[in-house]
Amino acid sequence: QYALGTATEATQPYTTSIPTATNAGTYYVWYKVVGDANHEDSVPASIPVTIGKKDLSITADSDTKVYDGTPLTKDGYTSEGLIAGDRIDSVTVTGSQTAVGNGSNVPGAAVIRKGETDVTANYDITYIAGTLTVTKAATNTVTVDITGWTYGGSANAPTSTADFGADTVVYTYSNAEDGAYNPQTPTDAGVWYVKASVAGTNDYAAGEAVKSFPIAKAETTVTAPVAKTLTYDGTAQALANAGSVTGGSMVYALGENAETVPAGSFAEAVPSATNAGTYYVWYKAVGDKNHNDSTAKCIPVEVAKAAITITADDKSSE
Repeated sequence: QYALGTATEATQPYTTSIPTATNAGTYYVWYKVVGDANHEDSVPASIPVTIGKKDLSITADSDTKVYDGTPLTKDGYTSEGLIAGDRIDSVTVTGSQTAVGNGSNVPGAAVIRKGETDVTANYDITYIAGTLTVTKAATNTVTVDITGWTYGGSANAPTSTADFGADTVVYTYSNAEDGAYNPQTPTDAGVWYVKASVAGTNDYAAGEAVKSFPIAKAETTVTAPVAKTLTYDGTAQALANAGSVTGGSMVYALGENAETVPAGSFAEAVPSATNAGTYYVWYKAVGDKNHNDSTAKCIPVEVAKAAITITADDKSSE
């Protein structure tokens, strides 16, 4: 007869059936002979029997992606060696890779059940890590925008976007799209270019963008010339006290009337005249590189006739 027990004694009733077991472990099978009418019972003895654990491998999934600044994770896995009727209830897969490179995706803490019964202890589990691979981003799209301003006003700051490294953008400026760029914000009027640059790293490629913008010329500040009070004296006399310009120079011309801008050239000298009469002094500002020309305007100037006193000679007759 047979019975299951410990290493020192049978702990279950003896029966004529050989004991069976399912789970891995060491079992002690006790046995004895029950004598008949002519024989004594034998002394009970035992033999140890081991059911070895079933080999099971669990391999975490591998995955790859191009760098995008977010972690690459993968919680999948595969297994080999599971007994029919058993199921893997859960596996913890731990792994995360954000920067360019390789990282391990490690499985562990598997729970195996037969029905609702935990049979994990029946398996000798080998955990095999997967690999998480992040490759360098080969492109980095950058955009830049800026609004122009008027000379002498406050400069507007550029704005930009970038696939990667938006917080590392460096702005430089040039007066030619393919010219030399430097970080100094321009001040002179004209068409300028701003470049937004992101340096490449181990994770992503460099990127840049260029945008043109204007710095408009400012208006000149003009102090008008003042007509002189003149009387004919036979010499050429300047017709006005000179005006002044901030942001350029004043030029003058004589016109035929107060409505029509002279077609001839303007000059920096204040016009002069000798003869009595009405003269039309036109003036305007010629702006420098940062200022606009002003609109031509006119002041009339009178050169009065000189007064003549004629005294007749005295004469007597005898």
